[in-house]
Formats: sequence, C-alpha cells, structure tokens
Amino acid sequence: MKLHWIVEAERFFPFVTRGIGGSLLQFIDGARDWHPISTAPFNQNLELRLRKGKRRLVPFPCRQTRNGWVNEDLRVRVGVDPVRWRCWRNKRGNAGGY
Repeated sequence: MKLHWIVEAERFFPFVTRGIGGSLLQFIDGARDWHPISTAPFNQNLELRLRKGKRRLVPFPCRQTRNGWVNEDLRVRVGVDPVRWRCWRNKRGNAGGY
C-alpha cells in the first residue's frame, strides 16, 4: 500500500520516481520487500529467491502462470521452487518490466 504523499509525488513529479529518488521512494513504500511465495501474483514480472543451501536469486524476471513459473525474457517454463518474491527491477532501477 502506497503512502498518500508518495502517490502525490509520483503524480506531480514523475521524474522523482527515477534514479536515487525512485529507489528511496520504493524503499519507503515497501516495493523492495520480499514476500512469501504463497502471495505471488500471476502475470507480473517478479524477482524470485530460491533456497538451495544458500539463498540464491533467479537472474531473470519470472512470471507465475497456471502451468508454473516462466522465464519472461525467453518465454520458457523454468523448474524452480522459489520461497520468496518481490517486484522485478530492470537495469535502470525501475520496478516492473522493461
């Protein structure tokens, strides 16, 4: 849930959501928080955390579908058993997709 002042800042000052300001707003807003895999949304780019001895991150965006997890870059099914998720952040630091 976004704080009211963050929503207003994004609406009136869209440049604030880029760069360091955007990272700070997402940190405050909770967009960087890890969530239990049982709450993962469908058809949204997500970053996944796996547990295999050590905790590992999947290095590409994934989507949960009716048939399991899909590598969004290659559009192929991947056999992973994630334990946590958060919104995918692309190389420019924006949440979501591309």
